[in-house]
Amino acid sequence: TSDNGPWFLDNHPSLSKQKDKGGSHGGDATPLRGHKTSTWEGGVRVPCVMWSPRRIPQGKVCSEIATTMDLLPTLADLAGGNAPVDRVIDGRNIVDLIHGKEGATSPTEALYYYAHTQLMAVRSGKWKLHLPRKVNTMQRWNVFHRESDILDFTKPLLYDLEQDPGEKHNVADKHAATVRQLIGLADWARNDIGDYDRIGENARFFDPQRRRPDIAP
Repeated sequence: TSDNGPWFLDNHPSLSKQKDKGGSHGGDATPLRGHKTSTWEGGVRVPCVMWSPRRIPQGKVCSEIATTMDLLPTLADLAGGNAPVDRVIDGRNIVDLIHGKEGATSPTEALYYYAHTQLMAVRSGKWKLHLPRKVNTMQRWNVFHRESDILDFTKPLLYDLEQDPGEKHNVADKHAATVRQLIGLADWARNDIGDYDRIGENARFFDPQRRRPDIAP
């Protein structure tokens, strides 16, 4: 209806807004695995719908990676400005993706998935690597998880999100080089951003959450 359709938004642009509610704690995100508070796709992946007559192609579908961090540099560009250059900006300009430019790909090289200060997973392109973890490092959240196996595993788990968005088939044994590449990205993130047992070189805060028993306070 006109109360909540394109006509309303077109004539009331100030009321257009981003909404990020997400699912309930421990809710069902089928066909994705995991749920709110987890770093599996069911806890982090959301659709994005954009509408702008004469600017965004009608009916265009884009499967490239984008995050809410990309909004700052993107909206700055669309407004004729630039993102600040005197600090690190984690987002990337995705104007080409929004406008449906032929051959446009995501400018995001890697995504790092944290649960508070603990690095849980790394993604680059279609590949996502879940890093080994122990249940006792996530005790504050495990009451919300229905699947114990999403927390407790001792080897990296690799998934091809293009073929397996539900993260059901671990292919780490078949793609050793990709695992090594993503572990290298994880090592960079630990040094730059931090992890549960360290403060990254460029970290702006540190949340002293529960640590593993083998890590000295």
